[in-house]
Amino acid sequence: MTTTPLASAAPFLQRLFRDGVPEDLAFEPMQGDGRQDIDIHRLYSTAQTGSTGPSAGIVRYHPGASAAPHVHPGFEPDLRLRRRAWSSTSAGSAPDR
Repeated sequence: MTTTPLASAAPFLQRLFRDGVPEDLAFEPMQGDGRQDIDIHRLYSTAQTGSTGPSAGIVRYHPGASAAPHVHPGFEPDLRLRRRAWSSTSAGSAPDR
């Protein structure tokens, strides 16, 4: 039986929902699409799933973080653990983070 990337990430995700983001979780800067002050902890990537396969990660936005408008081919699940979402199409200005 083959284990899917999401299935292998399931125990970590269960702990994440129960205990929150671990203080010592390793993040790396996200690159591309004009991203600034955004980090990611990769759960799995196209290195494991193939060039057209899915990828998933935990994204951390620092105060003042930004990204240029960009397109996500396929789909992009998005679950916010804290704070509210903001985009250039939202009314008003970005929230304090």
